[in-house]
Amino acid sequence: MLMVAACAFCAANASDGESNESPSGEGSNGSLKKTQVPFVLHAESKDRRGGRGKIFKGLTRSLMSPISPHTRENKRPEAFRGEASTLKGSAAAQSLAAFELELVVDESGSMLRRDCPGGVSRWEWCGEQLSDLSRQLSPYVQHGFTLTTFSSDYEVLKNATSDDVIERFEKHPSSVGTRLSLPLNSRFKHFFETRQSSSKPVLIVVITDGMPHPRAEPGLVIDSLIAASKRLKNDKELTVAILQIGHDSQEGKLFVKEIDDDLVNRGARYDIVRSLQFEELERVGLVNALVSLVRNFASEPDNSDNSLKGDKTRD
Repeated sequence: MLMVAACAFCAANASDGESNESPSGEGSNGSLKKTQVPFVLHAESKDRRGGRGKIFKGLTRSLMSPISPHTRENKRPEAFRGEASTLKGSAAAQSLAAFELELVVDESGSMLRRDCPGGVSRWEWCGEQLSDLSRQLSPYVQHGFTLTTFSSDYEVLKNATSDDVIERFEKHPSSVGTRLSLPLNSRFKHFFETRQSSSKPVLIVVITDGMPHPRAEPGLVIDSLIAASKRLKNDKELTVAILQIGHDSQEGKLFVKEIDDDLVNRGARYDIVRSLQFEELERVGLVNALVSLVRNFASEPDNSDNSLKGDKTRD
């Protein structure tokens, strides 16, 4: 059984034509304890039915299976249920201005693939959408937002403006590796070191096209999210929205869905992850997608420490 799971794990990490070789050197922030059970898409999920040896049938079912009862209900934003309930213009920007916004954007080489609307690359599409987001936010968020780009390493740009976004996305990505755990650990560390009772809730938006790798990365990403959830005072302090970009990225779609649906089953204290796949993201655009995410999130009940029951918490 372990050999079958390991084979599926190796196949899941060979995404978008990038190298699976580990880059030299480690991030300055270190890494959290590695997940004991290797990350296999739905192979070890408690909700998975049927024989564990049927790995690839499990992957197909994971796209159609209901959300775990331990996760929040109605996780899909209102705008993506067939109702044109998104906001426009200043109303949209004001909704987002209630959050401390951070963008974490994949700049691996596969982001140059041209499978976005109008024949533009994934990287170009992100640049256009982030420039629009920055312009709409500027009247309401004077200090801009934090922009982090990552591949085998990461770079943080604080107080990013529309001009900063344009300049950054004029540079084409060329790196291998999708080491998402590094920027996540860095931004979580900053959040916990600087949070105050008067702080805005933080919305970290991850835009990525594929499965994190090298091989240890999916487990490290899950470890980062679980560890952060256990340090929160309540589930409204921090939300991580993971937006998958690109049509030709099946492994990325599966990974994003899995951590969205199954994080609490894997040990998280709170279900802090929201996700959106590209078919829906391209239909409404980045700004309206984020507005719908935060509107849906804000309408959910607050699960504070005193109200936690049953399987919502784990030691």
